Amino acid sequence: MSKSHNNFKIKLFTGLTFVIIATAVVFLTFSHKYFVVKIIDIKGNEKISDREVVKRSGIRAGYTSMFFLESRPEELISNNPWVSKVSIVKEFPDKVVIDISESEPFCLTADESDVPYYLTAEGKRIGRASPEYGMDFPIIRSEGKVKQNTLEEAVRLLKLSKSSSLLNWDEISEVRVNHDYGIRIITNDKRFIDFGKGNILSKWYKVEKIISHSRNIDLKEKYINVSSEKMSVINFNI
Repeated sequence: MSKSHNNFKIKLFTGLTFVIIATAVVFLTFSHKYFVVKIIDIKGNEKISDREVVKRSGIRAGYTSMFFLESRPEELISNNPWVSKVSIVKEFPDKVVIDISESEPFCLTADESDVPYYLTAEGKRIGRASPEYGMDFPIIRSEGKVKQNTLEEAVRLLKLSKSSSLLNWDEISEVRVNHDYGIRIITNDKRFIDFGKGNILSKWYKVEKIISHSRNIDLKEKYINVSSEKMSVINFNI
């Protein structure tokens, strides 16, 4: 292969490289304005404001959308406890769509300060409770310092009540949780049901059987204690 041929190939490669770089520079220079965010479209948010979403995302009108990755603003928005899921999509030339899925309140929770917060069905504490979003939920009251697994058991009891015809969600006023004594349910008509700690599922079915049998003999149970694995205590209101 001749030296002149090699020189031609080098020049050709150099020329093509220059053309590619020059094209990229021109493209970035002249198309920059088409990648600037002008519209931020926020969907699915009711409990978290548009302003809060934008503030957390860090995206602003005039922001060059070419130079942000969607994952970082999504992570920042997700730090709001009301947000369960978020996706950000860039729609060229100048629009960013932020789609929010919000957590749904399952019940209320309050400690000794008596300030109620919403709790999700997964046991995640979200926003402070207010009439704007509804207050008609059973409340889990923590008495003293309580372990997370005990709170989760209280949430599980409320989940079981959702599908029960014998001790239904609508009948439950509050669930009291205590580190030493475990869980107590108080109904709207002031019945007390003590579950103690652990084996919540089997104790729940035991309570349902007791309620079912008492109705069959036309009695109203006033107090049920199934905290013991060996025996149950029942006080009837005759």
